[in-house]
Amino acid sequence: MEIRYSKEIASRYYKQRNIAIIIGMIMLGINGVLSLSILGKREKTVIVPAYLKQTVWTQGELVSASYIEEMSRYFSELLLDSTPDNYKYKRDVILRYVAPSYHNIVEKQLIEEEQKMRKSNLTTDFVIKKIIVNEKNYQGLVVGNLVKYVAGQRVSESEEKILIKFGYESGIMMVREFKRVIENDE
Repeated sequence: MEIRYSKEIASRYYKQRNIAIIIGMIMLGINGVLSLSILGKREKTVIVPAYLKQTVWTQGELVSASYIEEMSRYFSELLLDSTPDNYKYKRDVILRYVAPSYHNIVEKQLIEEEQKMRKSNLTTDFVIKKIIVNEKNYQGLVVGNLVKYVAGQRVSESEEKILIKFGYESGIMMVREFKRVIENDE
């Protein structure tokens, strides 16, 4: 009787072991399938820094229209909302986000703009009316009112259109060009 009882217990243990091995193999297979599906998937990254007003995302080489809009807003305010005293700082911030192949061109353009501002003691205030986004070409056309002050006196107010061209390289939105748009250029 003892032998038969021992064989029964051993048989139960073998069955439990075999079931545990089968469950372990199934779990291992499921983990392998999940790992492969994650590796083959392009993940969408949602970005919401503090200064943004809306959610933006990137996925591979694609970016949301809201990303281009927010970056256009950010750079146009840096560029056009300035004084002779803060322009150098703003120029340095902008240049951190300029694509390397366009860095010298944009830097020269910004230095010339700073020299004009210093020479005439010009302060500018830019109020954005709208931003038109071209997702396909990574461009934002910023339309707004530019008010100019010389020595604290308001000298002009005009509607300005600034085209900001971006490039998306290695997961980073980089500025390629700032261009004032004149009605005939459109």
